Amino acid sequence: MKLFHLLLSCALVLFLFSCKSPSSWTNDTTTIKDIFPLAYGDYWTYNVTYYNINDSMGKSFSLTNEVVDSLTIDGHRGYRIDDGNPADILLYYYNGADLFQKYTTPTSIDDTAKGLFFHYPMYQGETYVLFDTTYSGYRQMEEVYLVEKYESVTVPAGTFFCSHFRYIYLRGDVNSLDTTTVRENYYAVGVGLVKGESYDYYYGSIGIKLGSKRELVSYILR
Repeated sequence: MKLFHLLLSCALVLFLFSCKSPSSWTNDTTTIKDIFPLAYGDYWTYNVTYYNINDSMGKSFSLTNEVVDSLTIDGHRGYRIDDGNPADILLYYYNGADLFQKYTTPTSIDDTAKGLFFHYPMYQGETYVLFDTTYSGYRQMEEVYLVEKYESVTVPAGTFFCSHFRYIYLRGDVNSLDTTTVRENYYAVGVGLVKGESYDYYYGSIGIKLGSKRELVSYILR
């Protein structure tokens, strides 16, 4: 009987050490280029659905993001993404652990539209401030929170193990900020964005409402 209890105790110890959550692993070498891959010729096609404030489904359509050019931006290798809207030019570039985004027009690259879009590596439970600006007493801030580092997500393109990021956008006066929008984004290593949901916050009895959702249908990475 003592031998049985000894073996049971050993088995329990082995179980506890072998079943650590992935978030506790320290040998994760994933970089921002792995979780948000960009290369000339890459494309991702999504089903996009918008929702009305009464929770009914609004318009739904297919959207393709394609990397159509590589270029130098602020001394860094950058990429231009075509999202099907001729009025927008989306430029992205890596800088260490950061990914920056520029909204531009077909005729110029506007530095004022540049912003920190993504940061990685992060550990589960970490919050990272993407921007925090104040102008004439009006403050805006966006932060990203790593909810879960390994989460199974199923979309039309298949099932992926994703890192779940929560983007929180706040605004208000200097001393009081209110949450206005929350985005739940799921990224898979070697794939990019697999699923995204955007929630809007309303005052009063309306509360939190799902505004839009996109799910990956197909993709090709070069």
